[in-house]
Amino acid sequence: DSQYPPAVERVHALFRDHSPAAVPGLELLAISAGRRARAGGAHQITPVLARLQELPTSDGKVRGPLAQLLGTMALASAREGQPERSRQQARAALALDERTPDAFLALGEFQFQDNDLAGALDTWENGLRLNPDSEALSRRLERGRAESQRLGALCRLSSEHFVAAFDCGPGAFAARTSLDILEAAYRSVGQLFEIFPEGPVPVVVYPERSFDKEGHASWSAAVYDGKIRLPAAGADPHSLAFRGTLFHEYAHALLHRATAGKSVPTWLNEGLAEVARYRADTGPAARCLLDAHSFRLRSLEGSFQGLNHDAAWYAYLESRHATERLLERFGEQGVRAVLAEVSRGAPFAVAFEASWQRACVVVGMPR
Repeated sequence: DSQYPPAVERVHALFRDHSPAAVPGLELLAISAGRRARAGGAHQITPVLARLQELPTSDGKVRGPLAQLLGTMALASAREGQPERSRQQARAALALDERTPDAFLALGEFQFQDNDLAGALDTWENGLRLNPDSEALSRRLERGRAESQRLGALCRLSSEHFVAAFDCGPGAFAARTSLDILEAAYRSVGQLFEIFPEGPVPVVVYPERSFDKEGHASWSAAVYDGKIRLPAAGADPHSLAFRGTLFHEYAHALLHRATAGKSVPTWLNEGLAEVARYRADTGPAARCLLDAHSFRLRSLEGSFQGLNHDAAWYAYLESRHATERLLERFGEQGVRAVLAEVSRGAPFAVAFEASWQRACVVVGMPR
């Protein structure tokens, strides 16, 4: 019944009584807690982790279930944008059982997000050697190696709130320019979400892409995996379009944190990113003709990647206008309330309905 604190205390009592049910009880509890964490309920498990770690870990039958649960929690913390907590949980898991596959996944992810790609690859390789049957480690290592091939000779450059990885030499100017603009986005876009990350936000600057050719249907806009991914070509500190693109991409990063990695409809995701873009680059005035809003919002819940350039332009415009109407009516706080409900595991439709009803009561509007 999701009552984890009393369940943990019951397991402690079983161990104190030297009951033969103690280890099976712990195993069942660890399985249940792991499932809850993977389903988005890690916040229910975090408060009892320290108490679980007080169990007699000198017993190998205790270390195994605890290590697996800590590894699962480390991955959940990584998904929720809590890198330091994820690293601590992964290390605690490996201290209990040096073979824990999820701990290697999480620890490598911490290094990957810190743009230490070589360190991440080494961690995943070590994990796979100890767990040769782990498909998750094998797939993650393969993706990491592909990233390494795309980047070439890797260099790193840091600012106060960001750390950029880029192709040494030709990518240095684009990286410096991007970091300067992202520092401005940190304040401006951060106010929209009321999120100001403490740890460095990872940025990857690729050498082979061009902002000028990508347009609205940006290759990086639809997929966010914890890093802001940018093409180097077209970087210009005086270009409003370049500045707007970085504000847009940073909004995706903050939305990912605001929802703890859980999904919202693409129209809201891209709509908020376009509102952020508009803070940096207003662009030409857009007049809405009769056919401008030809999409139903329900049809814009999925990815925009299959749309052609013209259709994508209208999809992004409609997403921005729908989001602007929500912000006008219920304010930024109302939108943040929806995202907070989603982060706690509520389906978007449920979070939307509950938050808007509360907002309507506050401002005295009809529901």
